[in-house]
Order: sequence, then structure tokens, then C-alpha cells
Amino acid sequence: MYFKILAFTLCAVSLVGCSEHDEEYYAGNLEAAQTKVKECEERTKQAFIEKDKDKLQSISEDKECIAADKIYRIHKSKLRKIEYEQQQERLKKEQEEKSKKFDAEYKKHITELETLSYTDFLVVQEQHCKRLTFEKVKPICKAFNELKPIKENEQINILKQKYKDKELEDYKDGVCKGLSFDKIQCSLSKQAVREQREEIKTYYLDNRDALKKDFNECSNRYSAFRKAGKHREATQSLKEYKCQMVGKAARELKVYSFKKPIS
Repeated sequence: MYFKILAFTLCAVSLVGCSEHDEEYYAGNLEAAQTKVKECEERTKQAFIEKDKDKLQSISEDKECIAADKIYRIHKSKLRKIEYEQQQERLKKEQEEKSKKFDAEYKKHITELETLSYTDFLVVQEQHCKRLTFEKVKPICKAFNELKPIKENEQINILKQKYKDKELEDYKDGVCKGLSFDKIQCSLSKQAVREQREEIKTYYLDNRDALKKDFNECSNRYSAFRKAGKHREATQSLKEYKCQMVGKAARELKVYSFKKPIS
């Protein structure tokens, strides 16, 4: 009788081995939960080997196994979340460091490339930025791509200041064919010619009196040649640069022929 009372008292005090462990217990004893999960998995494995359906059913309904499994799954989920957040933080810091390094190199290349002549500047493209790649754009290539239109525009403006009107057209023809062909200068001069033509057309459209004066000069000379029977000279006169430019501007005003002056 004494031993029965003692056993009961010990169970009531310790609650270990004498009552089922629930979720609250395992939540405060994660190692015990892990141990219990492994125990239940081993029992399940053995029951499969023995093909003991009753034992499998008993394990699947075991409240301690269910409680331990639930708590341990929640614990592992929290660990995975913490690990993911830590990994994301590491990746964020790594990316920030890479961005700082990239920006520093980019700024350095901007300073260096700005001082280069246009010819030397283009060499950078040949050496570093010509090949297509699936990698991130290199700092030097970002700097090159940013400066290229600025450098090009500088060279185009130099050409437009150096060569005026027909001179620019002649220069373009010289560097775009024959022994004097220059790929770089050809490309620049073509753009310079396009811009100059557009600027002249805009000038005429904004200054109608100047358009009328130059157009009528071309028209009168053309008509005089035709009246004298000099048709070849008449056609040739319209090929003069000023007549070509004023003619293009006039076409914007629906005037398509030099046969009559603008009234």
C-alpha cells in the first residue's frame, strides 16, 4: 500500500512518464519534441516493416506523437524563416557592397574617359565593350555609353563650326568614299549634314522673308535660263546648295516648283 501511494505521489509531482505530454510541454522542451518525433518515426518504420496495421493506426493516433510532431514542425518552420531572413540580409549587404564598388569604378572611368580624344575614346569600345555578354554591364562600359552621345555631339558641332553649308557636304563626300574614306569621320559628318540641313530648313520657316528672297533668286535665275533656251544650265542652277535648301523649306509650305516665284 505504501509503494502505491509513493508512486502516485511521484507521478503527481513530476508529471513525467505518468501522463501524456501535450503541445504546451513540447513547446517548452524542443529537444524532447525532437526526440519524441524520432521515436515515433522509428516506431512507424518498424510497424511498416512488420506490416502491423494496428500498430500503425495506434501510432498515427498517439497524442504525444501528434503534439511533438506539430511543435517540432512549427519550430523548424521558424528556423527556416530566420535562416531565410539572415540569408536575404547577407545578400542585401553583398549587393550594397557591389553597388558601391561599381559606382566608384564608374565615376573613376567617367573622369578618365572625359579627357580622351574622340579617337582614343572609341578605342575603349573596341577593347572593353564591343562583345555581347550576358553579364552585368561593366563600369567602364556604362561610363562609355553615357559619354558617347556627348562626345559625338561635341565632334559634330566642331564639324558644323569648321565647315559651313556646301563645305560640310563636300567634306562628308570626301571622307565617305574613295582613298580618303574614314569610318568615324564619315559617320560624324553624315549626322552633321543632317543637323545642318534641318537647322537651315528651320531658319527659313522661321524667317519667311529670307525664304522668299532666296527662293525667288533661284526661281528667277532658273526662269532666265529656260527663257534663253539653256535648259541644262537651268536644271544645274537648282542643284546649287542654297537653292536645294530653300527648295526643301518651301516644300513644307506646299511650294513644289521654282517655275514661279513666291509672291
